[in-house]
Amino acid sequence: RPRRCNLANILDTIALERAYIARMIDLLDEQLDILRDPARDPDYHLLREIARYFCHYPTAIHYPFVDTLFEYLAELEDDLKPQVGEMKRRHDQHSLLVDEVYALLDGVCSGHMIPRDRLLKEATAYVALHRDAYDAHQHRAVRTCDRTSFR
Repeated sequence: RPRRCNLANILDTIALERAYIARMIDLLDEQLDILRDPARDPDYHLLREIARYFCHYPTAIHYPFVDTLFEYLAELEDDLKPQVGEMKRRHDQHSLLVDEVYALLDGVCSGHMIPRDRLLKEATAYVALHRDAYDAHQHRAVRTCDRTSFR
């Protein structure tokens, strides 16, 4: 079980990371709005770099912090235990979907003809999955942390 001082640091780190991640999702969404307009072209290279970020950073850095927090919270509240497993499955789902989005964008940036509607469908699904998971995690973690002192 992590020490309390480490949990306070984890909470601070997660909050900071979520602000950065939310900004990246907003940038992705802004570019998808442009992609929805057939008369305009988004910055495909920017989209690819955003997708590259989501292919690597969450799995390597962010998810381990979130997993540690929720595993600790599951020790405090038994009803969270099934949600920890579900959260890890969602992380895997995020990784698979963003890998697909990245592959499509890499194809576009390499000069391959990728159907615009396919790219839009996959990228929009990723944004929706990310926002749904964020809202669910945030709500549950905040509610549980409000009842628990980590400092």
